[in-house]
Amino acid sequence: MLNYLLIKLETKLLRLFKFCLKGRAGKVKFDLKGDGFQNGGLLIVKKGGQEVLLSYRQVNVAEHVKNSAVLKALGLSEDAAQQEPDNQTEPTIK
Repeated sequence: MLNYLLIKLETKLLRLFKFCLKGRAGKVKFDLKGDGFQNGGLLIVKKGGQEVLLSYRQVNVAEHVKNSAVLKALGLSEDAAQQEPDNQTEPTIK
């Protein structure tokens, strides 16, 4: 069990290190303050908060919602979305 936890921790730290290297190569300013293992997400609700239009929970640090999924949830044309990077994932659309 301890070996499993150490491997998981090592994997997450390696991902964080790679992310930091990419940031420095692009001269992106960042710091390592805060919880580096906390991921984000996206929640789009109808006016009044009664209906969830799109719910997305980020699994790893490089993922984010596709532009086309956000436009679809908002009822907008997908033609407005520009070309999307490969690291985008499909969220749960309700």
